[in-house]
Amino acid sequence: MDKFVGISIGGTKTSVNLCNVSKEDRLVESLSTTVFKTDANSDLNTINKIFEIVDKFDNFSAISIIVGSPLDKEKGTINKPPHLPGFNNTEIVRMFKDRYNVRTILTNDADACALAEFYFGSGIGTNNMIFFTFGTGFGAGLILNKKLYTGKNSMAGEIGHLSLRVDGPVGYNKKGSVEGFLSGGSIGRYSSTILGKEVTAKDVFSLALKNDPKALNIVNDIAMYLGETISIVIDLFNPDMVVIGGIYPRNLGLLEEKAIKKAKELSLEQNFNDCIIKPAALKEEIDLYSSVAPLLEE
Repeated sequence: MDKFVGISIGGTKTSVNLCNVSKEDRLVESLSTTVFKTDANSDLNTINKIFEIVDKFDNFSAISIIVGSPLDKEKGTINKPPHLPGFNNTEIVRMFKDRYNVRTILTNDADACALAEFYFGSGIGTNNMIFFTFGTGFGAGLILNKKLYTGKNSMAGEIGHLSLRVDGPVGYNKKGSVEGFLSGGSIGRYSSTILGKEVTAKDVFSLALKNDPKALNIVNDIAMYLGETISIVIDLFNPDMVVIGGIYPRNLGLLEEKAIKKAKELSLEQNFNDCIIKPAALKEEIDLYSSVAPLLEE
């Protein structure tokens, strides 16, 4: 087994994991996990806290750093993501390589989750798999011919920025986008207007489970937009599988049947029939697995 350090930097929290990892046994064993509040406005404050934790580890052979886009995987820089304004052209890979002298890589969080499901979750055995992050934001990781595809500047898979309508809720400064309709943050904002009170996405699904008619209508629309988004990647990439994380596996009873029905309606028949649509298998453990999964790429 290999001993790896996995670092996940989010807008509100950062986790630092020391793990034993076996690709052959499909195993990630946590040896140590530390979580602290991210200083989104200061890269140095956050990085110095990570250094304090990693300095106590020994005998690890590689470091994986996970963060939201925009970033440059090849240059190893974080380029001012909207949730991390203090990380502006931060040369984070160089900083960790200089300090620990081990292999260090930087990966977009959606890509890392795709690799986690590909190696350890629902995507085991697939050749072409698309993973949807369906949480606070909405993005995708692309596994094509058993390899992660990131594009020229590490921005491939930003499906949240695609337009579903010419107008609609705003996601990442764009009206009517996938992220505008489907991200947890956007669902909370537009649902608050419809329901006449401030709610979160979690509140909307809880109300729908209690048969609140307005909440049920909102959730039905969410399922339709999700199905439409699934159909786009089915016809664009012709994958073996689409795996959906976050909100989807937590609310399968409300979303699965309607979303898949809509995807079937809009997709080319052969493409749909050749694609399996599944919830993420790793569920709440995906943060741990995704923090180290990119180190398994050959």
